[in-house]
Amino acid sequence: IHHKLPSSLFSCLKLKHLSLASSIFTPPPPATFTGFCGLISLKLENVTIGADFFHNLISKSPLLEELNLQYCINIDILEIGAPNLKSLYFEGPLKSIGLKNTPLLSTVMIVKTDEPASFNGGQTCNMTKVFCGLRVVECLCLNNGILKYLAEDSIPEMLPSTLDHLKRLELYDLNLGIKAQVSCALCLIRSSPNLQKLEITVSFHEQVIMLCILKIRIEFLDCPSRDGCLNRLRLALLTPFNGTIHELELVKFLLANSSVLEIMHIETPADMAPEVHSKILRKIVRFPRASTKAEIFYED
Repeated sequence: IHHKLPSSLFSCLKLKHLSLASSIFTPPPPATFTGFCGLISLKLENVTIGADFFHNLISKSPLLEELNLQYCINIDILEIGAPNLKSLYFEGPLKSIGLKNTPLLSTVMIVKTDEPASFNGGQTCNMTKVFCGLRVVECLCLNNGILKYLAEDSIPEMLPSTLDHLKRLELYDLNLGIKAQVSCALCLIRSSPNLQKLEITVSFHEQVIMLCILKIRIEFLDCPSRDGCLNRLRLALLTPFNGTIHELELVKFLLANSSVLEIMHIETPADMAPEVHSKILRKIVRFPRASTKAEIFYED
């Protein structure tokens, strides 16, 4: 059940924090709404709000630092200009992304839940367009949904402008059986010269299993990292690790190119047979390591 918000809400001009769920925005006349000049954080979950009013609301909240949007009806075009925005969390269907005036945005998590065909009216998404507004991002989290869209367009070896401030990169449900998605991940890694922590949650769908059976390999080592792009990486986490060809190649790539790596944390499924667990570990410990300090933590 969605509840209609009272019009008196828009009279609270000194509001600093606003969190709403299962609500319906009925916007006031444009001439009467001057914005929330003191609003610092905004969280909307399962809220119905007109796209035009949403963008008007953001533009008239000049101090906004935190924006959290979860499954909001009509918000599927993420065109945001918020000069003080520092944290963005988005979850739900998404057609387009444009972060054009977000010079302080340091934490971004995007969980795209709809199918690729709906993106931007069926058009592909350009990696350069998506990441050009993230010049100072320090923590970036992307799920399989957004990676699918990025993978549909031509993928550069490296972004035109590097993500010099990015220290933590999290990729969820990355399908290592699809070369375009791997290329997308490698592009982000190459473009992040100061990356310190990399966390990858690997998908283990039937398609990936079949690719392994057919021995179709993605040669990570044939796509070497740019000089220095992994020289700051200290921690890498991979889960759930099933020991597929693609996963092993990813581990080999990271170990071979991370000169100051301290920990490679690999977590296998709890139901993995002990003999399979041991066989995979024997393969991994033989991989060459660029870092003499690199330790491998391998557990279920």
